[in-house]
Amino acid sequence: MGVSLSYEIQPKPEGIAQALIIAEKYINKSPCVLMLADNIFYGNGFSEKLQNACRSSSNTLFSYSVSDPERFGICEIDDDKKVISLEEKPSSPKSNLAVTGLYFYDENASEIAKKITPSKEGNLK
Repeated sequence: MGVSLSYEIQPKPEGIAQALIIAEKYINKSPCVLMLADNIFYGNGFSEKLQNACRSSSNTLFSYSVSDPERFGICEIDDDKKVISLEEKPSSPKSNLAVTGLYFYDENASEIAKKITPSKEGNLK
């Protein structure tokens, strides 16, 4: 089993959903992984977690517990470990789970991204 890596330049930082639209020709209605380039991932059992995310039929967002959640994008999860909210650098965080910038998406990612309404800042969140 081999790996094929490709990339495109995001002209302006207008959100993660924009990256899924830019990469649509590569995604080609297949499951995909999006990783922010300024992060390094490592740790015991990390390979197994990646393999589990690849085998999963649902979308997967990786998070990490931090002591200063006000500095990060934060996800709130329910008892079934499903994401129920995302907040960028909240003053009153709903959790201490920082979004790491590693996402596993299903085959609908680009189509869903195209339906997102830009924020008032112009980002596709």
